[in-house]
This record gives sequence, structure tokens and C-alpha cells, in this order.
Amino acid sequence: MAALAAFYILSDATLAIPYHVAPIVATSPLHQCWWFWAGTLFAASLAIGIISVWSGIEAGFLFVPIISYLFPFHFDFVRACSLMVGLAGALAATPGFLKENLTNLRLAISIFLAMSAGSIIGAVLGIRLPEDVLYKGLGVTILGACGLLVVGKTRERSDINKSDPLAHMLRVYGTFRDSDSGEIVPWRAHRLPIAMCVFLGMGIVAGMFGLSTFFANISVLNLLMGIPLKVSIATGRYLVSATHASALWVFLNQGAILPILMVPSLIGTMLGSLLGLKTLGHINNTVARWLVIIVLIFLGVTFIFKS
Repeated sequence: MAALAAFYILSDATLAIPYHVAPIVATSPLHQCWWFWAGTLFAASLAIGIISVWSGIEAGFLFVPIISYLFPFHFDFVRACSLMVGLAGALAATPGFLKENLTNLRLAISIFLAMSAGSIIGAVLGIRLPEDVLYKGLGVTILGACGLLVVGKTRERSDINKSDPLAHMLRVYGTFRDSDSGEIVPWRAHRLPIAMCVFLGMGIVAGMFGLSTFFANISVLNLLMGIPLKVSIATGRYLVSATHASALWVFLNQGAILPILMVPSLIGTMLGSLLGLKTLGHINNTVARWLVIIVLIFLGVTFIFKS
């Protein structure tokens, strides 16, 4: 209720923020109403939340390409909304992983410093670069991510018995209880310096385009560092919250966080996720995933050739 009240009170005021954007051209009296844009954004966010559950692709990754394609909002506003959507999802899931002792804080802290620095750098670059350059970069990033979604694989456990020197010094190792078998599984991390450089680059991408890197986090943690899959999923979700929170401060400082866009986006994606979970048993997840990948490829190509 507090969020809805803030949305109502600030809706007119936030539109007057002195942000240097091209005005939206109203083609009909309906387009001049703030509730028209808020309502359509809520509907689109609701659909994104449902599709993200059906396809298994993060809503924070789908939000930027779909909303940027469908709505005439400035790219900075869309990226800020996407970062907030990804942050809300990560904060909702992280306590459960911590309770199950799957999120390893030593592993997360050793990495999220690099990711947070990268996200701040990326956000600053994203605000300063021309919009056509950002769209082309977004298209290339989406196509690369689609390739990762198609060919990316994971492994349940790793046979690594020795950590690299940096991981050993930082004591990045531990155990977790496998809920399926009930056994205690030990694990160790390796290639930590290389992984930190990779995560720095991923943070730059996340901050620059407002994209969630959750599935990429899992791939790097699991395949590059040899972290078991369940620990990779839990820690990868925690890293999303740290990365997005850092980048959001840059957009907040630039006045790009508008309640009139944030509130319907957050409520829509959250309700969409709940609806997606309730209807998940009636959906062919493989077909839904491939349809979403095809749409993302189309959007990626569109953004590359967008002037």
C-alpha cells in the first residue's frame, strides 16, 4: 500500500525531473495520461514475469530488450527499472539459500567486489555513451547470451581436490548438505584470479545494459571455478543483488529512478512470477524456452541495426 501511495503521489512530480531525454510524442489524448503508460507497463511486466518462470530465463534479463522494444521510454529509465527488478528477485530468493547453507559468503565476497566495481564502471559508461552505441552493444550482448543459453552446460559436482593459491589464502572452500542424497559434499574453488577478471567484465555488462547476469554467474562459478551446481545457483543469485545494488546508485544519482515506472514494473514481475509458478505444470518448458530464445535473437538483431 505504501508503494502504491508513493506511486500515486509522485506520478506527476517525477515526470518533471530535469532529465535530458527526447519527449514522447503523444499520438492521442490517451497517450497523454500517466495511467495509460503505467497500466501498459504493468501488463508487459506481468507477461515478462510469467514467461521468465515458464522458460527459466531471468526476468531481469528479459526486461530490457522487451520493454526497450515495446515502449518509447528513455534507455536509462528502462535499465534502472531492470536493475531494480533483478535486485528484488535476488533479495526474495537469497534468504532461503542462506537458510539452507548453500550461499557461501567467502566465495561471494571474494567475487562481488570485482562485480560491484565493474557494475559501477558499466553504469557510468552506459550513461555517457551515445544511445545508438548502447543499442548495438545490447544487441551483441543478447546474441552472445542466447548462444550461452543454447550451448551452455553445467555439472552437478566437481572433482577438484586442490584450490589455487589465492582461493586457499582466502579460504574459499566449504561443504554443503545435498538435499537429494543427504550426504555432506565438500568442495573447493580454483582459477579464482581468472574468475575475478571475468566477473569484472560481467559487472560492466550488467551495469551498462541493466541486464541480469544470473545464468552467466552460474556458468562461471560451476564450469570455470569448479563450484557444485547448487552452491553456484545460490551464490550466483547473491551476486546479482550486490551487482545491481551498486549500479543502481549511479542511476539514482542521475535521477533515472522514477516511481511511476518502478512500481508497475516490480508489482507486475512479482505477480507474473507467482502466476507462472501456478501454471508451470501445464506448460512445456522446453518449447517456452526455445520460443523466448528465438524472440531474443530477433530483438538482438533488431537492436544491432537500430539507428
